[in-house]
Amino acid sequence: MSAARDRRRKYLVDKHFQIRYVILVILVLVLCIAIGVTLASIGFKSIYGPADAGSLERLSRVNFLFWMVLLAVLILLLAVGFYGVRMSHRIAGPIYAFSRHLNLVKQGIYYEDMRLRKNDEFQSLAGAFNACLDSMREREKQAAAKLEELARTMDNLAQILSQESSTSAEAAKLREIIETIRELTDEHISHLQPRE
Repeated sequence: MSAARDRRRKYLVDKHFQIRYVILVILVLVLCIAIGVTLASIGFKSIYGPADAGSLERLSRVNFLFWMVLLAVLILLLAVGFYGVRMSHRIAGPIYAFSRHLNLVKQGIYYEDMRLRKNDEFQSLAGAFNACLDSMREREKQAAAKLEELARTMDNLAQILSQESSTSAEAAKLREIIETIRELTDEHISHLQPRE
């Protein structure tokens, strides 16, 4: 896979899913931080005791520590948000690719294998999907060969009928049926040919 194809062009390929995923991760993180800060606050109060007039210096250190922890929490939230978008892209990107390929298959176009980026999730599923496509292509190839054989047989039959000097209504009707079948066969053969 080329480096240009492997590069992400758009990080929010499924905005609804990815934003919901990041919000959920951030909420869990905020809950963990809130529990941690509450426990730290209880710990500080138990260590330093109630504030009195002589403990202003200790109180200012606790306040400084509180603001440092708050800043660290904000930086952590931003980092988790960014990382959440990147991680959700490794899930949403393949889902988008699967959706696109399934729509192509629905239209009868399945000559393009699914290719995911190296770090994307669902690699084994993409492999199974490609194996399914290979199987479908092989069956179509066999069907095309059988239709071509049928077309040759009908051409031979039509040639035999045209060599007969018979102009009976049955022979004309048979030639008409052969021509209709031949047109249908040609249409299906052209449909089964690989598209580029």
